[in-house]
Amino acid sequence: MAQEVTAAQASLTVDNAKTEIDRLLGVALTERRPVYLLLPGDVAQAPLTPPLSPLSLPAADSSPEALAGFIAAARELLQPARHVTLVADFLAERFGVRQALAQWMNEVPLPHATLLMGKSVLDETRAGFIGIYSGAASDPQVRQRVEEADATILVGVRLTDTITAGFSQRLSTGEVH
Repeated sequence: MAQEVTAAQASLTVDNAKTEIDRLLGVALTERRPVYLLLPGDVAQAPLTPPLSPLSLPAADSSPEALAGFIAAARELLQPARHVTLVADFLAERFGVRQALAQWMNEVPLPHATLLMGKSVLDETRAGFIGIYSGAASDPQVRQRVEEADATILVGVRLTDTITAGFSQRLSTGEVH
């Protein structure tokens, strides 16, 4: 069951506890997703030598080629679009891009909305804020602005049944990147 809802799992033993604890912490911190750690009572009572150095996290995968590819794909999608809307949600906060998103919204004013869990991610007093998008449960004007946009930019969004009123969102999967 844990494998279906977590990014990594481990069942600790006296022999693997030291490496598995660090591995799971690394996964949880880099992927910002839950992990599952089974800690048997006998392992919890066993002594463990503390690590000699701080936990080291892997560097984020990024390359100039990947960035150039993203920019080209975004340009291809956005250049012909007359009506672009941005929708942000809680993962923007979790991945630490809230400030960068706010700065970008200052520089590139777009109509923008949040999903319910990301209600505080965008400044609701900023010009262009259209409301909270929740699929069919949205205010009709918000729903229209989001669903009828030529392109919708999703930042930190995970579309779930509770956030979208039973997956009632009408966003073209061909335009979601």
